[in-house]
Amino acid sequence: MIYKHTMIKLIDLLNEGKQVGNLYHFTYLSSVSSIHEKGIRFAPNNSYLPKHEGMFYISTTRDHTGHRFVKGSEFVVRITLDGNKISENYSIEPINHNYLWAKDTGIEHYSKTTKDMFYEERIWSSKEGYLDPRYIIKMETIIPESEIKRQLDWAKEDSGRKLYFNDDIFKYISFVQDFKNK
Repeated sequence: MIYKHTMIKLIDLLNEGKQVGNLYHFTYLSSVSSIHEKGIRFAPNNSYLPKHEGMFYISTTRDHTGHRFVKGSEFVVRITLDGNKISENYSIEPINHNYLWAKDTGIEHYSKTTKDMFYEERIWSSKEGYLDPRYIIKMETIIPESEIKRQLDWAKEDSGRKLYFNDDIFKYISFVQDFKNK
């Protein structure tokens, strides 16, 4: 016989969503306005993962510093995403970069090892499109606020200068010195 309190615990477990936590997506400053309006665009799958053939993904990480993505790149914006809410509607899976590297270099029979690298988590969708902005917790940049203001001033002075953001950027992005803190 199942007791009432046991049944309630089972129902609570069934109702509880997958606990993913925050995910981080790193991108360019030029993408911020579009992401704020439309969301993050799903890219066509470019991997050798047969089960994801014909699917679309967004690259994220659990590492809030983004050191594997940011170092030496122009990714100056960190977008914090609500992984728990995303997991209610999308599949989120870690990606084994050693496997992808092996396929890129022509190694046909790859064996998993304890040194496999799973620093990327991909959000998968069967449809092309955008991840709704409602999943965004916050957007931050390591570019100083003074530099953004200077770029906006230059664009006002020189109509030929193309910027992918305007004064509204200050409404939805915050400024941080680096990505070491959450």
